[in-house]
Amino acid sequence: GVKAPHHANNLSNSLEESSEPWTRIEDSILEESLSRYGRNWHLAAHAVSSGKVAVGGASSCNASRRSPAQCRDRWMLLKPNDGQIVPPDSFSHRMLESEG
Repeated sequence: GVKAPHHANNLSNSLEESSEPWTRIEDSILEESLSRYGRNWHLAAHAVSSGKVAVGGASSCNASRRSPAQCRDRWMLLKPNDGQIVPPDSFSHRMLESEG
């Protein structure tokens, strides 16, 4: 059969992740990204890391590098009961199930 790429089983990223505490701006970008695109942790990580999502009408510049796993974990801390509000996309859902 067809094998999934080895990186599909892991939300971590091979690039260096930021170990800095999360900022309010990063939290806002994460929330905006998830409201626009659903629980696509890779898109969320890209948005937070690049600061490309406009927050409050202005784009933010951000130097931190956040992985998809960091975004997922941060969201679960910010919104622990959010599971019913934003359904996970099937790709992220499969990846989270494979981690368990």
